[in-house]
Amino acid sequence: MRNQSIPSTDNKVYVIPENGSQLLKEKEFSMTTTLSENKGLGNFSTTYPVESFEFMIGPKSTICPENNCEFEIEDGSLWSFNAGEYTFGGVMKISTQDEDGKKSKFMDVDADLKVGEILEKNGIKTEKLGGYLDLWTSISYRIINSSLITDEDKLSLSLKGSEVK
Repeated sequence: MRNQSIPSTDNKVYVIPENGSQLLKEKEFSMTTTLSENKGLGNFSTTYPVESFEFMIGPKSTICPENNCEFEIEDGSLWSFNAGEYTFGGVMKISTQDEDGKKSKFMDVDADLKVGEILEKNGIKTEKLGGYLDLWTSISYRIINSSLITDEDKLSLSLKGSEVK
């Protein structure tokens, strides 16, 4: 079974099971965001608000075991307070539709990320990141592959990880 995400302009992503090979393994996640730069308070921080958001999950995920969820991020941002460290946060809305109607639950998102390596080439900066992504207080993912790509004033954050037991 394959999870396919269908992004929309309103920061919603629909995850639809399809026949075919599996894109993500059991209890894995993938998140991609496009961010814009917004200078913070003086020289203390820089904030990058989310412009677009895509979130996919593998089968048997704790947050969406039926693989029929719609994901949204509210007030999503990436912050940089210290050199080599980032925090991604916001509130994730996870919705499902069944015969009883549409049900939604809300989970705080917090990812603490540290830079492990930087590659700069042709004006594009790619930072390889490591860390954890936590949803609410009960679900944690270890980030196994991630990058923050900076091209002028646009940033792209990609995270992939697996659920920690």
